[in-house]
Amino acid sequence: MDTPKDDRFIIISEHKDDELFIHPTFPEVERSDKRLVVTVTIGTSRTVEQKRKLAELVTRYAVEMVGVSQDDISLIMYAVPLENMSFGGGKLVSDIDLSMPWVNK
Repeated sequence: MDTPKDDRFIIISEHKDDELFIHPTFPEVERSDKRLVVTVTIGTSRTVEQKRKLAELVTRYAVEMVGVSQDDISLIMYAVPLENMSFGGGKLVSDIDLSMPWVNK
């Protein structure tokens, strides 16, 4: 994905059965009780092809490493303009050089 190696900010939340509902068969899938929702915040500069690759990688990783079915993975990508993000230091991502060639500054 050409993402900087250390660009990892991960939150894991577990929910009780009565705190999260994901329909087991919509749309035409077969989810188990191990279903997951993965949310990823990305910059609006990502291409559709990069988003497809991310969906494939997240799904493959979950299947291989967690042992869930492809149908158990729901992925939601939130595209946010880089001027709406800060990794810290009071600086916007749009104002720092992360050597990301796909970013249009």
